[in-house]
Amino acid sequence: MASLPLPPMASVDNCPSMLMQDSGLRPIPEESELPPVLTPELTEVLRSRPPCGASRSNRHALAAHAGGISAALSEIVSTGFMQETSGPIIEKEMRQHWPFYVASQCLTTAGLWTYSAIETTTPLNVETLRHARGGLDWWFPGKTLMLINHECEDFRHEAWRNLTYQFTHGDMSHIFTNICMVLFLGIPLEGFHGHWRLIAVFNLGVIGGACLHVLCNPHLYPLLGMSAGCYALLAMHLSDLLVNWRQTRFRWLKCLLLLALVLPDLIHASFDSSLQPRTTGHFAHAGGCISGMLTGILLGKDIKANDYKTTIRAVAVTLSFCLIAFYAWWVEKWPPRAIWDTLPFCWIHQVKNETVFGNKNWNCLTCKDKACAQAWKSTQQHIARVAIHFCVDLDA
Repeated sequence: MASLPLPPMASVDNCPSMLMQDSGLRPIPEESELPPVLTPELTEVLRSRPPCGASRSNRHALAAHAGGISAALSEIVSTGFMQETSGPIIEKEMRQHWPFYVASQCLTTAGLWTYSAIETTTPLNVETLRHARGGLDWWFPGKTLMLINHECEDFRHEAWRNLTYQFTHGDMSHIFTNICMVLFLGIPLEGFHGHWRLIAVFNLGVIGGACLHVLCNPHLYPLLGMSAGCYALLAMHLSDLLVNWRQTRFRWLKCLLLLALVLPDLIHASFDSSLQPRTTGHFAHAGGCISGMLTGILLGKDIKANDYKTTIRAVAVTLSFCLIAFYAWWVEKWPPRAIWDTLPFCWIHQVKNETVFGNKNWNCLTCKDKACAQAWKSTQQHIARVAIHFCVDLDA
């Protein structure tokens, strides 16, 4: 902050001051602690007492100068959010940005879902809208959701799916929850870190959620929704605390709020018997968190430089490179396989054939290519699709 020019002052001291009474300012004791952002000239003016013997014009100049000081102090308080810091604050780093990206993301997803849900819902009422699926996939059916395999059809080359799946939601509660999280988490982040950083972290979180979904649930129904991006924003708050811990005044309260947001999902995941390996949402959330934490550390603003932060960023770069390399190596394999499975396949159905299987039950059957799948479908009378979690003995 540029220092304010000092008006000329008389040499008389130790007397009451009309200026201090008029402006509402009071002298600051010598032993009081001043904010580290004050310049030496501003400090000297605040500590000094205005003279009684100053001329009338001099007093007017002092009053105007005091008004400038008051405005400057108000700006410091408002732009700095009254943060208690262990070092100097770079004022330009504390400038607030309007939440343009947060607003555009919420309006886009809400508009896509609302229009498509209304168009596809019959009869049109609140109850049917609550369960309506809608979004970008309505305009491009089967082209935007996140999946790499369906009936041995390979979609790995359609890289846009890693981003476009965020614009389709399963029902009203799904999109409402996500929009609330984006608003609650994203507005303060975009205000401090700026538009481009938030765009990068959010969308890399969406990609990270898609990647972990592919690693853990490659055979499941398509992934949809922007929950991974929401969890990336939550993780960016954590990375911001890690990097700017001493410069965050309400850090413990912020920790409690973030814990309150993530705890319900952790409890749900821990009690969800389908976590191994059928549930989609938990792994997408975890992927968004991992991506948001790493990109938040690498791209987020750093108020005060420190040696240990350089080490943290080096670890984040190394870990990011390792994760990207592992994902590229794993997804290159075909047919797809979850990281904890031993049997790769691209097609799974149930077949009921006493002659083939020696029993009258429905038996799970997998194939590794289209030819195998077509052979079974063309020769079996009793054949049906099946969810993978019903086939517990695939590895056998």
